[in-house]
Amino acid sequence: MGNLCTKSAASAALCLALFGCTDDGALESGQDPASTPGLDDDFAAAARAHDVPVDLLEAISYVETRWQMVIGESEHEGRPAGAGLFALWGDNLAVGAASTGVSEETARMDVTANITAAAARLAGFAEAHGIAGDDLLAWHPVIADFSQSDDPDVRSAYASDVLDALATGASAVAEDGTVIAMFDAHPELGTTHSAQGRGATADYANAVWRASPNYSSRNGTAVSLVVIH
Repeated sequence: MGNLCTKSAASAALCLALFGCTDDGALESGQDPASTPGLDDDFAAAARAHDVPVDLLEAISYVETRWQMVIGESEHEGRPAGAGLFALWGDNLAVGAASTGVSEETARMDVTANITAAAARLAGFAEAHGIAGDDLLAWHPVIADFSQSDDPDVRSAYASDVLDALATGASAVAEDGTVIAMFDAHPELGTTHSAQGRGATADYANAVWRASPNYSSRNGTAVSLVVIH
C-alpha cells in the first residue's frame, strides 16, 4: 500500500471517505492499478503469502464491506460484531489472527493484519478441502465456509454473492482517478443471479450501497421481517 492510506482502521475509513470512492467506477485509460496507491498491493501480498487467488480475496472483501474498514456493534446474542475490510468475527477472526501471529484486536483494527488474517483463514479452509490453484469455481466450498453459517441456503447465497462479484468485476475509484481497489471481470463464471443487489437500483439511481457488519440470518433463522428505525 502506498502513502494514500495508513494502516489504522480509523484513518483507512477516513481515507475512503475523503477521496470520494465509488463502486464499479471506470478506470482512467492507461492507469496501472499495481503501481497506484490503494489496497491492491496489500491484497496481492496476502494472496501470495497464503496461496489464495487474489481476485477471490478482493471479491470476498468487496461483498463483505465494499472495501471499507467497518467496526460493528453487537446487537444479538451469539453474533459478535464484525470488523475491518472483511468484517471478521468469530472463528474467522480468532483462527485468522492466530494463524498470522497477531492479536484479535490487531486483526480487527489494522488494515494489513485484517487482510492477512482473512487470507490465512481462507487458506486453512482450502487445505481442509484439498483445494488449490486459480480455478475460482473450485473454491466454492471455501467461500461457503467463510460465511460461518451451518445453513445450506445461507452458505449457497453467500458463495453466489462472491462468485457474482467475480463474474462482473468491481473497482473503487477516487474522484481524482486514484484506484483504491479493483479486480477484473471473470465472465467465464457466469452469474448466479443472487438476490443481493450490487449497484444502483432502478427506483433510485443515486443510491450508495453500504455494508453492515451487523447483518446476518440470525444464526440460520430465515429473515422474515425488516424493521427500519
